[in-house]
Amino acid sequence: MSGGRTSAVGRMWDFAGSLPGVGEVISLPRRAGEATAESIRAIVDVALDEVIAALSRTDLTPVITQSLDLNRLLETIDLDAVLARLDLNALLAHVDLNMLLERLDLNQVIAKLDLNPVLAELDLNPPIAGIDFDAVLNKVDVNSIVRDATTSVSGEVLNDVRAGSVQADDRVEQLVNRILRRKVDDD
Repeated sequence: MSGGRTSAVGRMWDFAGSLPGVGEVISLPRRAGEATAESIRAIVDVALDEVIAALSRTDLTPVITQSLDLNRLLETIDLDAVLARLDLNALLAHVDLNMLLERLDLNQVIAKLDLNPVLAELDLNPPIAGIDFDAVLNKVDVNSIVRDATTSVSGEVLNDVRAGSVQADDRVEQLVNRILRRKVDDD
């Protein structure tokens, strides 16, 4: 319908509705339509309440798993955006890390670690530069270390000299016995 006819029909209905006795008769279908719409709304509300109540008593897992392609659904989700909004501190505040660490076999974790790449990238110069070796040496009794080391070395040298001396004595005795043609008992 064109805009002119609608406005003319609308004006005609308005005029008819203003006439005594006619207005009430004309308004009956309109009031019936409004009542019908209200009734339909009430029926839909009751029906929805019943459907929701029935669904809350129903295990929807099989229905969802059989009719919903979760992989396709997950492809539509921007996980970066979800993770950006995630407050890990608030999440970790509810985690008992001690309990998790008690269950963790650290030996197994460490056995799987390859520390060579980490150590290859490690620059030890800055930490070593920060060590006060004079202070360390002041706390170490270097004289005691040198004394213990030389005592140990001296003792080993002395033992070697003694053993060599015994062997030399045996050789000299054998030589003298040969020169003097002494008979030696082989005990």
